[in-house]
Amino acid sequence: MSEKTLIVGGGIIGLSIALEIASTGRSVCLLERGSAMQESSWAAAGMLAADDPENPAQLKQLSGLSIALWPGFQDRIEQLSGRHQWDYLIGSVHYLPDEVGIWDFDNPKWLARWAALDLERIWTHYWNSYADMASSGLFDILGHPDLVKKFGFVPAGDLDRYYEPVIDAVAASGCVIELNTAGWHKPCAQCYPDPRFLKLACSAGIPLVLSSDAHAPDQVGRDFPQAIAVARAAGYQETVLFDQRRRRPEKLP
Repeated sequence: MSEKTLIVGGGIIGLSIALEIASTGRSVCLLERGSAMQESSWAAAGMLAADDPENPAQLKQLSGLSIALWPGFQDRIEQLSGRHQWDYLIGSVHYLPDEVGIWDFDNPKWLARWAALDLERIWTHYWNSYADMASSGLFDILGHPDLVKKFGFVPAGDLDRYYEPVIDAVAASGCVIELNTAGWHKPCAQCYPDPRFLKLACSAGIPLVLSSDAHAPDQVGRDFPQAIAVARAAGYQETVLFDQRRRRPEKLP
């Protein structure tokens, strides 16, 4: 009787492990008490907060290793993306390096850390990562462009010094950016991205989608009338809809 690997939990991490083990030819059995991707993965897409003080200490080394391996796993995304008829693939940046390692910068538990950091350095890391994501060619949509402002920590001066190189990278990639309404309900009290970024994107010919980043049914389509007004003020006349990674324009109401 051949050995079978048992995996408990059908979230994004459990499914990824099952996929990798199965690709070696081993037999895999995955157990999930409900539906796959419906627990923590549904809420946070399997994010790994290696330094979260509420995590069991025994998981710190494993979480850190998983984060370190993630850049290499991106190559698998390209291979896997052709296996199914996805409507679209969306990418976003949620981890940044700092003096103590890689951290999930948009986690509210790190507000104290934010207050002690060099904002210029953090913003530079963030936008460099965003430009790299755009240039990777892996994604159709680039999510919440300036998520780094979530808690209201913004460097002084003209932010175009961050925006303009990223606009160039996104325009060259052919990706679509997202106008995300969730930011209006965060400490920054602004949509993602900033209207100035949005205006630059429109001038560069970068297409736009609208998103409420819903984490609950009643959040679907939240603040879309306000988002449409912001998009129009930036110069947009249409949004984009996706069907099996094919896009078509849709006039804004």
